[in-house]
Amino acid sequence: MAKYGVRFETADGTLEDAFHVTTRKAEAVRAAKIAAKTTVCTDVVRVWVDDLCAELGIASFATRFA
Repeated sequence: MAKYGVRFETADGTLEDAFHVTTRKAEAVRAAKIAAKTTVCTDVVRVWVDDLCAELGIASFATRFA
């Protein structure tokens, strides 16, 4: 079964560990969109949705600090 994680990308290109993990892709995408719109951390430039089993990026959303 696939697992999808939502993670932050910082300004220096580092991908943080997933802070939200789910088995539903739509839920992960929805959470990433919300996180990208509402983050207040100026170091975060993108929010990624990753397939944690295949280690592939599914989608990414820019923050207002990008």
